[in-house]
Amino acid sequence: LGFGGSTICLRNLTTHMSSRGYNIFIAFILQKKNALIESHFFLEDVNVLYFRDLGVDISLRASNFLLNNKLFLKMRISNFLLFFIRLFFERIPTICKLFFLLKKEKIDVVHLNNGISNPVILGAVLANVPRVVSVRSLVMQSIVPRIKLLKYVDCFVACSNAAKKDFIEKYGIAAERVKVVYDGIKVDDVFNVQKKDVGRIKSEFNIKASAKVIGTVGRLIECKRQDLLILAVEKLVKMGMDIQCLIVGGAEQEEESLSWELQLKNLTMKKNLSNQIIFTGFYKNPLDLINAMDVFVLPSIGESFGIVILEAMALGVPVVAFNHGGPAEIITHNDGILVPAGDVDSLAESICKLLKDESFYKTLSFNAKKRVRMDFSLGKTAAEFDAVYKDCLR
Repeated sequence: LGFGGSTICLRNLTTHMSSRGYNIFIAFILQKKNALIESHFFLEDVNVLYFRDLGVDISLRASNFLLNNKLFLKMRISNFLLFFIRLFFERIPTICKLFFLLKKEKIDVVHLNNGISNPVILGAVLANVPRVVSVRSLVMQSIVPRIKLLKYVDCFVACSNAAKKDFIEKYGIAAERVKVVYDGIKVDDVFNVQKKDVGRIKSEFNIKASAKVIGTVGRLIECKRQDLLILAVEKLVKMGMDIQCLIVGGAEQEEESLSWELQLKNLTMKKNLSNQIIFTGFYKNPLDLINAMDVFVLPSIGESFGIVILEAMALGVPVVAFNHGGPAEIITHNDGILVPAGDVDSLAESICKLLKDESFYKTLSFNAKKRVRMDFSLGKTAAEFDAVYKDCLR
């Protein structure tokens, strides 16, 4: 799963539901057991299981070989072979494992945290256990082969109205089958992050005492569009702003992500911004870094929600984001700034306005904290999911 928003939301929801009396099992199908994920994202009162075994590894390696072998591609038998390899080494074993888990532990509801999975739906159908699916993306991969299985899902839960609209349009799902539940955060935990650590953070990353700090948090993948923030920093420097920018997050161990990281660093060098742009890599406690920022920027355009926006708002760090998708539902006119999607000039101008207008800055900071506490608490999210689960069991 990596360390993206869907994983963080999973951690937050499961730990909170455990306190409400739920007995939670989290099953990873393709994820190898990873001590960092297990220790950092989940507590001991959540049962974490890993379904990946030798059969899944064989399936994944065979898939990689067939999809990159010119002879098999030329013979046009790759897809035929892939179907049977995945069926016998990955999907059937996963269905069986899930079926026996559901029966043994007397599971009441199966909740897919992020998208559709054939084996999970089929295993739950065979075990006669209700199915809930979270829709967390505006760029879901094509699920045409799975479209027939959508009728076996009891409830879809979209993380925003934008995600719901996109899902309905792509797959023809009836609107009444898709409920919107906004993700929430542990507001009090965020409020308790201490400002006294700001000096330590600035020292750790060699940030000048005089500089204003802006930044973003997210995996280094192209859809996060950190390049637009770099271009905005270039414009701010030309405006004469004494500014430094934290780009928080690491590349995933995939070619596309590693390539994107290289592109971002090359762009930084090309624009002569090496003194202004700081790549922190993966950081275990990103809230500490957000807390050290004067302005938080979310430069992604296809964001279905944006849990990190809530964290910044709860810390009283004003947010500038593009007026698209989930951010457009979180931010209002008096608790953050929305600019036209992809408009780097507007992005830079809005950041500049915040840093120069102290009264405006304080107003957004105060209102942002208030809005998060009122509308995006984890308790509210958990209560709504509680209602979804109980509806499925009626």
